[in-house]
Amino acid sequence: MTVVPALLEKSPEEFKKNLERISGFARRVQVDFNDGTFERTTTLKPEDIKDLIADYKEKIEFEAHMMVQKPWPHVRTLIKSGFTRIIVQYEIEENVREILEGLIGESVFVGLAIGPATSVFEIEPYVDLLDTITVMDIEPGKQGQKFMPAELEKIRELKTGNFLGEVQADGAIDSQTVREVIEAGPDTLVVGSYIVKDEDPKARYEELKAYGN
Repeated sequence: MTVVPALLEKSPEEFKKNLERISGFARRVQVDFNDGTFERTTTLKPEDIKDLIADYKEKIEFEAHMMVQKPWPHVRTLIKSGFTRIIVQYEIEENVREILEGLIGESVFVGLAIGPATSVFEIEPYVDLLDTITVMDIEPGKQGQKFMPAELEKIRELKTGNFLGEVQADGAIDSQTVREVIEAGPDTLVVGSYIVKDEDPKARYEELKAYGN
Protein backbone atom coordinates (compact mmCIF):
# COMPACT_ATOMS: atom_id res chain seq x y z
CA MET A 1 0.00 0.00 0.00
CA THR A 2 1.36 3.39 -1.03
CA VAL A 3 0.69 6.40 1.18
CA VAL A 4 1.01 9.82 -0.43
CA PRO A 5 0.91 12.93 1.79
CA ALA A 6 -1.03 15.81 0.27
CA LEU A 7 -0.25 19.52 0.58
CA LEU A 8 -3.05 22.06 0.14
CA GLU A 9 -1.55 25.37 1.17
CA LYS A 10 -2.41 29.04 0.79
CA SER A 11 0.99 30.61 1.47
CA PRO A 12 4.58 29.88 0.38
CA GLU A 13 5.68 29.88 4.01
CA GLU A 14 3.17 27.20 5.04
CA PHE A 15 3.93 25.13 1.95
CA LYS A 16 7.66 25.20 2.53
CA LYS A 17 7.28 24.41 6.24
CA ASN A 18 5.06 21.39 5.68
CA LEU A 19 7.06 20.09 2.73
CA GLU A 20 10.18 20.15 4.86
CA ARG A 21 8.36 18.29 7.66
CA ILE A 22 7.41 15.38 5.37
CA SER A 23 10.50 15.35 3.15
CA GLY A 24 12.41 13.04 5.48
CA PHE A 25 10.07 10.09 4.87
CA ALA A 26 7.75 10.77 1.93
CA ARG A 27 8.96 9.64 -1.47
CA ARG A 28 5.87 10.85 -3.28
CA VAL A 29 3.85 13.98 -2.50
CA GLN A 30 0.62 15.29 -3.97
CA VAL A 31 0.22 19.05 -4.28
CA ASP A 32 -3.41 20.18 -4.43
CA PHE A 33 -4.27 23.27 -6.46
CA ASN A 34 -7.63 24.95 -5.93
CA ASP A 35 -8.83 28.00 -7.85
CA GLY A 36 -11.77 28.65 -5.53
CA THR A 37 -14.47 27.08 -7.69
CA PHE A 38 -14.61 23.74 -5.89
CA GLU A 39 -14.17 25.36 -2.48
CA ARG A 40 -14.15 29.06 -1.68
CA THR A 41 -10.57 29.21 -0.49
CA THR A 42 -7.76 29.32 -3.05
CA THR A 43 -4.34 27.75 -2.81
CA LEU A 44 -0.95 28.60 -4.21
CA LYS A 45 -0.89 28.58 -8.00
CA PRO A 46 1.39 26.25 -10.01
CA GLU A 47 3.48 29.29 -10.93
CA ASP A 48 4.25 29.79 -7.22
CA ILE A 49 5.62 26.30 -6.66
CA LYS A 50 8.74 25.95 -8.82
CA ASP A 51 11.25 27.50 -6.41
CA LEU A 52 9.58 25.88 -3.38
CA ILE A 53 10.15 22.32 -4.61
CA ALA A 54 13.46 22.86 -6.39
CA ASP A 55 15.54 21.40 -3.56
CA TYR A 56 13.30 18.34 -3.16
CA LYS A 57 12.46 17.10 -6.64
CA GLU A 58 15.48 14.80 -6.86
CA LYS A 59 14.27 12.72 -3.92
CA ILE A 60 10.49 13.24 -4.04
CA GLU A 61 8.12 12.44 -6.89
CA PHE A 62 5.60 15.26 -7.17
CA GLU A 63 2.08 14.89 -8.48
CA ALA A 64 -0.43 17.70 -9.00
CA HIS A 65 -4.14 17.42 -8.27
CA MET A 66 -5.71 20.16 -10.38
CA MET A 67 -8.99 21.29 -8.80
CA VAL A 68 -9.13 24.20 -11.23
CA GLN A 69 -11.52 24.96 -14.06
CA LYS A 70 -8.79 25.62 -16.63
CA PRO A 71 -5.86 23.30 -15.90
CA TRP A 72 -4.21 23.20 -19.31
CA PRO A 73 -2.48 26.64 -19.17
CA HIS A 74 -0.58 25.41 -16.10
CA VAL A 75 0.65 22.08 -17.49
CA ARG A 76 3.97 23.23 -18.95
CA THR A 77 4.75 25.15 -15.77
CA LEU A 78 4.14 22.06 -13.67
CA ILE A 79 6.31 19.86 -15.87
CA LYS A 80 9.16 22.37 -15.93
CA SER A 81 8.91 22.61 -12.15
CA GLY A 82 9.43 18.87 -11.81
CA PHE A 83 5.94 17.35 -11.59
CA THR A 84 5.77 13.89 -13.18
CA ARG A 85 2.10 13.11 -12.45
CA ILE A 86 -0.88 15.36 -13.18
CA ILE A 87 -4.39 14.54 -11.98
CA VAL A 88 -7.27 16.59 -13.39
CA GLN A 89 -10.58 16.94 -11.56
CA TYR A 90 -13.34 15.55 -13.79
CA GLU A 91 -15.98 18.14 -12.88
CA ILE A 92 -14.52 21.10 -14.79
CA GLU A 93 -15.79 23.29 -17.61
CA GLU A 94 -13.07 22.42 -20.14
CA ASN A 95 -13.01 19.42 -22.49
CA VAL A 96 -11.60 16.66 -20.30
CA ARG A 97 -10.67 14.35 -23.17
CA GLU A 98 -8.61 17.05 -24.88
CA ILE A 99 -6.73 17.76 -21.66
CA LEU A 100 -6.00 14.08 -21.00
CA GLU A 101 -4.81 13.51 -24.56
CA GLY A 102 -2.61 16.59 -24.25
CA LEU A 103 -1.07 15.22 -21.06
CA ILE A 104 -0.29 11.94 -22.79
CA GLY A 105 1.61 13.96 -25.37
CA GLU A 106 3.67 15.52 -22.57
CA SER A 107 4.80 12.07 -21.33
CA VAL A 108 3.55 12.46 -17.76
CA PHE A 109 1.48 10.06 -15.70
CA VAL A 110 -2.13 10.98 -16.44
CA GLY A 111 -4.83 10.97 -13.78
CA LEU A 112 -8.49 11.81 -13.37
CA ALA A 113 -10.14 12.56 -10.03
CA ILE A 114 -13.86 12.12 -9.46
CA GLY A 115 -15.93 13.80 -6.78
CA PRO A 116 -19.01 12.37 -5.05
CA ALA A 117 -21.33 13.66 -7.80
CA THR A 118 -19.59 11.59 -10.50
CA SER A 119 -20.12 7.88 -11.11
CA VAL A 120 -17.64 5.36 -12.45
CA PHE A 121 -19.95 4.89 -15.43
CA GLU A 122 -19.48 8.56 -16.43
CA ILE A 123 -15.70 8.24 -16.77
CA GLU A 124 -15.66 4.94 -18.65
CA PRO A 125 -15.00 6.74 -21.99
CA TYR A 126 -11.70 8.06 -20.55
CA VAL A 127 -10.34 4.95 -18.86
CA ASP A 128 -8.08 4.01 -21.77
CA LEU A 129 -6.27 7.36 -21.38
CA LEU A 130 -5.51 7.07 -17.67
CA ASP A 131 -2.69 5.83 -15.49
CA THR A 132 -4.49 6.84 -12.29
CA ILE A 133 -8.06 7.33 -11.10
CA THR A 134 -8.57 9.20 -7.83
CA VAL A 135 -11.79 8.57 -5.93
CA MET A 136 -12.61 11.45 -3.61
CA ASP A 137 -14.15 10.36 -0.29
CA ILE A 138 -15.02 14.02 0.38
CA GLU A 139 -16.05 17.01 -1.71
CA PRO A 140 -13.02 18.31 -3.65
CA GLY A 141 -11.12 21.35 -2.46
CA LYS A 142 -10.84 21.31 1.31
CA GLN A 143 -9.06 19.16 3.87
CA GLY A 144 -10.63 18.10 7.17
CA GLN A 145 -14.09 17.19 5.85
CA LYS A 146 -16.33 14.36 7.02
CA PHE A 147 -15.66 10.96 5.46
CA MET A 148 -18.21 9.71 2.90
CA PRO A 149 -18.05 5.88 3.06
CA ALA A 150 -20.50 5.37 0.19
CA GLU A 151 -17.80 6.59 -2.20
CA LEU A 152 -15.75 3.46 -1.50
CA GLU A 153 -18.08 1.50 -3.77
CA LYS A 154 -16.51 3.33 -6.70
CA ILE A 155 -13.11 1.94 -5.73
CA ARG A 156 -14.56 -1.58 -5.68
CA GLU A 157 -16.11 -1.03 -9.12
CA LEU A 158 -12.80 0.14 -10.56
CA LYS A 159 -10.77 -2.69 -9.01
CA THR A 160 -13.16 -5.38 -10.27
CA GLY A 161 -13.66 -3.77 -13.68
CA ASN A 162 -11.46 -3.24 -16.71
CA PHE A 163 -9.22 -0.51 -15.33
CA LEU A 164 -5.68 -1.82 -14.76
CA GLY A 165 -4.05 1.37 -13.54
CA GLU A 166 -3.61 2.88 -10.10
CA VAL A 167 -6.71 3.58 -8.01
CA GLN A 168 -6.31 6.23 -5.32
CA ALA A 169 -8.52 6.90 -2.32
CA ASP A 170 -8.38 10.57 -1.34
CA GLY A 171 -10.03 12.38 1.54
CA ALA A 172 -10.70 12.08 5.29
CA ILE A 173 -8.39 9.11 5.73
CA ASP A 174 -7.23 8.67 9.32
CA SER A 175 -6.96 5.99 12.01
CA GLN A 176 -10.76 5.81 12.25
CA THR A 177 -11.48 5.37 8.53
CA VAL A 178 -8.38 3.67 7.13
CA ARG A 179 -9.49 0.05 7.70
CA GLU A 180 -12.73 0.61 5.81
CA VAL A 181 -10.89 2.38 2.99
CA ILE A 182 -8.29 -0.37 2.64
CA GLU A 183 -10.99 -3.04 2.51
CA ALA A 184 -12.29 -1.38 -0.66
CA GLY A 185 -8.96 -2.22 -2.32
CA PRO A 186 -7.25 0.99 -3.45
CA ASP A 187 -3.61 0.93 -4.48
CA THR A 188 -2.82 4.28 -2.89
CA LEU A 189 -4.01 6.41 0.02
CA VAL A 190 -3.75 10.17 -0.45
CA VAL A 191 -3.71 11.76 3.00
CA GLY A 192 -3.71 15.44 3.86
CA SER A 193 -4.25 16.89 7.30
CA TYR A 194 -3.99 13.64 9.27
CA ILE A 195 -0.32 13.44 8.29
CA VAL A 196 0.70 16.95 7.35
CA LYS A 197 -0.90 18.84 10.24
CA ASP A 198 0.06 16.36 12.95
CA GLU A 199 2.80 17.08 15.48
CA ASP A 200 4.53 13.86 14.37
CA PRO A 201 3.78 13.45 10.64
CA LYS A 202 6.18 10.53 10.21
CA ALA A 203 4.40 8.54 12.94
CA ARG A 204 1.03 9.08 11.26
CA TYR A 205 2.51 8.11 7.87
CA GLU A 206 4.01 4.89 9.24
CA GLU A 207 0.78 4.13 11.08
CA LEU A 208 -1.27 4.24 7.89
CA LYS A 209 1.29 2.24 5.93
CA ALA A 210 1.18 -0.46 8.61
CA TYR A 211 -2.58 -0.86 8.13
CA GLY A 212 -1.99 -1.63 4.46
CA ASN A 213 0.65 -4.33 5.01
